[in-house]
Amino acid sequence: MAELIDTLRNFAPWSEAEAGALQGHFKAVTVKKGQTLLQKGDLCDRIFFIRNGGLRTWFYDNKGREVTRYIGLPGNFCTTLDSFIDGSACKENVEAFANSEILLLHRDTHLELRGVNSKWERAYVQLMEFGYVLTTWRLISTLSLSAEERFEDLRARAPHLLREVPDRIIASYLGMAPEYLSRLKAKALRVKS
Repeated sequence: MAELIDTLRNFAPWSEAEAGALQGHFKAVTVKKGQTLLQKGDLCDRIFFIRNGGLRTWFYDNKGREVTRYIGLPGNFCTTLDSFIDGSACKENVEAFANSEILLLHRDTHLELRGVNSKWERAYVQLMEFGYVLTTWRLISTLSLSAEERFEDLRARAPHLLREVPDRIIASYLGMAPEYLSRLKAKALRVKS
């Protein structure tokens, strides 16, 4: 569980005793590629920390196309935040897109920790701020950039996603057909060489 503490230490210093106490609240789980952790309509009562592998949140748009809203790689948290915060039904799914090891924290435990652990509270607030910034970037880029510009923006901001995540998921994240993404990637390789 060292990966979790390393991530949390980006927000505040954690002593070994504090880290050990926090780790006892997380449950280690192994999930297989394609496994659904939460389905649309479920109550999201957990948050996931990704040790290895990858998770994504996704839904179907009004035309029946898969839309990936969030991609989480090792060192990231993943959940359907609106349901986790307000107890409403999930509007999207959480799925492992690779064999993954995750740490699971239940909502009740999270709420309890927020009340007694200022470092957990601080980390949570900063994670929410990061989520807001990411959501704002996604919304603005989706509404104001062409598909090619969205690809180039992702390539500049997060090139590791293009290397580590399957193309069909990247395409649904960028709002384009997988074939178009393949052409953009091939064009980028030609320009680079």
